[in-house]
Parts: sequence; structure tokens; C-alpha cells
Amino acid sequence: MSFSRRFRLSLLSILPLGSWAQSTAPQTFFVDASTVPGVSVSGRGGGQYPANIDMILGISRDEVTNAWLPFSITVSNNAPGGIVAVAVRWRVTDPSGNDSTYIMTRSLFEDDQIQIAPGTAVVAFPSALLSNHQNGIRNSLGGSGGSPSDLRNFRNASKIQVSLDGVVFASGIFVGPNTAHEYESLQADSAAGYDVASAVLEKRNSGVPLSDIVQWLQQTAAVRPKGASLLSRDWNTAATAREARMYLRIYRSRGESGLIAMAQQQMQRPHLPIHR
Repeated sequence: MSFSRRFRLSLLSILPLGSWAQSTAPQTFFVDASTVPGVSVSGRGGGQYPANIDMILGISRDEVTNAWLPFSITVSNNAPGGIVAVAVRWRVTDPSGNDSTYIMTRSLFEDDQIQIAPGTAVVAFPSALLSNHQNGIRNSLGGSGGSPSDLRNFRNASKIQVSLDGVVFASGIFVGPNTAHEYESLQADSAAGYDVASAVLEKRNSGVPLSDIVQWLQQTAAVRPKGASLLSRDWNTAATAREARMYLRIYRSRGESGLIAMAQQQMQRPHLPIHR
């Protein structure tokens, strides 16, 4: 039996700190060698955390981050170009032999000044990507560490296997095994940002009332992609719906001016077509 969970960016659950203070059961923790040239990965090995965690995150960390660190991996960029997206898979096997798959995808498309520069590293968790502030990526999980039940699944697992499923370099090229179809997902994400922004601005410039623009966003956000499996999923529809939901959140918090400003900012960013 197996099931999968896909985390995009970070979970936003606020949990009591006491929920994280539990001991880890004996288990096999294995990190597959990276198949991406110039990118290496490392797990905890025989220690409690990956060896270079202190250099990446610093020695002062919150309790949630420390609780998840045994199940994290470091992703080091030794390639000549920067990295703007990372996808990592965790296969978690419980004592009864049941498998669960957790997939973390973190893209940095929201800011063309942020990337994992050559010679730097990040820490990948099942719900987030962390680094120090020089990369423009936050350095603690805080309230984004997933749920206590997820942490229990990891701690009680008999075996955990982690693999780098792919990265997107600053040139737009995707490299990696793409087991979970992260290439298609990231490609759709990159396109959706510009498609929705362009549509919002086109409607506004054509004199479409704000109420109609909001209604269009609501209709777009409500569309559910066809295909339940990774092979048949409509990635473009899923990404466009997510983007529309983001615009609705901006509208609810910042009104019309915030909505239009968001679309204008998106159109001003250099478009990064994802390719192989």
C-alpha cells in the first residue's frame, strides 16, 4: 500500500511546540546519489543532522526546525549556474511495510533576484526549503513544519529513502529524474504566473469592471484539473487555478490596487520558460 502527499512551497500550520518533542525510532535513512551534474545531496549519515547544517542555517534554530532536521537533506550547488527550483522526494516505509511519498517542490520564480548561487547550499525538508538569508530564503520552519502526525510518520518509519527529483537552473533548463513529474508541474507554474497576470491587465485595460475580473478569478480558481494520477494530471489547469487563488488572496487583503500592482510586477519580471 502506498500514498503520496505533495507540498508546494510551505505548509502554514501553527502548532504547539510540545508536539515536536518526541524521540526518533530506530530506522534506516538513505539518500540516493544525485543524478544532476554539479549538484550534490547529503543526509544525516551516522549523525543526528546533515554534517554542514550549522554552516547553512546557523546554530540558533527553533524547535520545529530541529525536530525535522534528522529527515532533511542538504542540496549543494557546485554547478556554474544558479538554481531557481528544487524538487525532492521522501519515500517513508512504516513498520508494516506501507509506503508513503512526500514531495517538496520549491520554486524561486517569484523573485528573479533569488537563486541558489554556485558554491552555496540549501536544506530541503518535506514541507519547505531553508537556507541562510544571503539566498533570500528563510532560515527556519517556524509554523511551516507540517503537522505532528507527519512528524510521527517520519519518526516511526522503519525506512526513509530520499532522492533529488530535479532542479531548474537559472537558464530555465530542468535536470533530474522527474519521477514525480516535477518538470511538467514547474513548467506549468512558470507559465501560469504570466498567463493570469496578462489576463488581469488585459481585462482592466479593456474597461472590464473590477467585479467581473474578480468573478473570472473565482471561476478560474474553482476549476479542478482532470486526471488524478501524476501521468494524467492536467498540470496547466492546476497551476492556473493556484495562481488565481493567489490573486484572490491579494485582492482580499490589499484591494484593487494590490491586485493590479501584483499583475504589473509579474509582467515586469523576466519570463523563464522551463525546458529540458
